[in-house]
Amino acid sequence: MFTRLFVIIAVAVAYFSFSAIFKKRKISTFVGMEYLILGFLLSKFPLGQGLLKPLLYPFLGWIGLLIGLEVDFHYLKELPRHFLTKAALWAVGLTMVMALGLVLLTGNPMLSIFALALAPISFRVTSHFIPSRGIDNRTVLFFVSILPFFILLLFAGAQAVTLSPLSTVYMICFSTLFAIFSRALLSLNHKPEGLLLVLIGVIVLLSETCAVFQISPLTVSFFAGVYLANTCKKCDPIYRDIAADEKPLYMLFLLLVGMLSGIPDNPEFLFSSLSIILIAGLLRFVFVKVPWFNLKTHPWAYFMAPGGLSIAIGTDIWIQNGGTFPAAWFSSFLVAVMILQAIGVMAGKMGDDK
Repeated sequence: MFTRLFVIIAVAVAYFSFSAIFKKRKISTFVGMEYLILGFLLSKFPLGQGLLKPLLYPFLGWIGLLIGLEVDFHYLKELPRHFLTKAALWAVGLTMVMALGLVLLTGNPMLSIFALALAPISFRVTSHFIPSRGIDNRTVLFFVSILPFFILLLFAGAQAVTLSPLSTVYMICFSTLFAIFSRALLSLNHKPEGLLLVLIGVIVLLSETCAVFQISPLTVSFFAGVYLANTCKKCDPIYRDIAADEKPLYMLFLLLVGMLSGIPDNPEFLFSSLSIILIAGLLRFVFVKVPWFNLKTHPWAYFMAPGGLSIAIGTDIWIQNGGTFPAAWFSSFLVAVMILQAIGVMAGKMGDDK
C-alpha cells in the first residue's frame, strides 16, 4: 500500500513539475506527455481499464491515417534528391544500429522491434536541426513527413518478417482493399460533411477488422492515407480539417495508453528507461557527428524526441505482441520517450531563443 501511494505521489509531482517548467519557459508546443503522466496516475485506480483496451485500435488507425495524409509525393519533383537519401539512411541506419544495441542490452531479440519506435524524430523538433539556407518551409515540412514514411516502411517490413505468412498476406490485402475502397467512397461524395463521415466510418471498419485478424491498424491505415493523399486531391480541405484535430486526438490517445500500460510499483524499471535513453543518445551522437548529414551539433540534438509516432508504434507492437516480452518494458519505453520528448522540446525552444 505504501509503495502504491509513493508511486501516485511521485507521478503527481512529476505532472505539476513539468507543467510549471513549461509554463515558465513559455513552451506552447503541444508535447502531450502531461496526459501520459495523468494516464499513469489514473492507472492506479480501478476504472475498468480492460474494457478500454479495444479503443486503442481505432486510435491507432486514425493516427496512421494522419501520418499517411502528410506524405504527398507531388513535392518529390521539387525536393533535392540528397534530402531523400539522407532521410532514408538516417531512418534505416539508426534503426538497425539501435536494434542491435537493444538486443545486446537485453538478450531478447523481440525487444529490438522497439528500435523502430525510437528512431523517428519529432515533427516539430526536427525543423530546428535541418539546415535552413535555401530551403523553404514546404521543403522542410516534407522532409519531416518523409522520415516517418521510411520508418513505417521499415515497421511494415519488420512485421512481415515476424508475423506468420498468412498475417502478412492479410496486412497487404487489407492495405490495398481499404485504400481502393476509401477512394471509391470519397469519389461518390461531394459535401464536406459526407467526406468526413466516410473517412471516420472507414477508419472504424478498418481498425476493427485489424483487431479481428491481429494485424497492425497503424500500418494498414498509414498506407491507405498515403494512397488517398496522392489520388484524391479534392479532399485536401478535409485532410486539413483532420490534421487540425491532431492535438485532441493525441491527448486522448496518450491518456488512454498511460491508463492501460500503468507504471510498475517496482522502481527498478527506471533502469530500463535510462538504458533506452542512453542508447538513443549515444547512437544519435554518432549519426549527428557524421558531417554528411549536415545537422547542427547542438548537444541537445543527441536526445531529440521520437515524438507521438514512437508511442503509436510502441503501442501497436504492444497490443499485438503483449505476451512475448516483459510487460514492464512497455512502461519503461513510455517513460524513456516521455523524457526524450521533454529534452527535445526544450532543445527546440533553445533554438528559437537564439
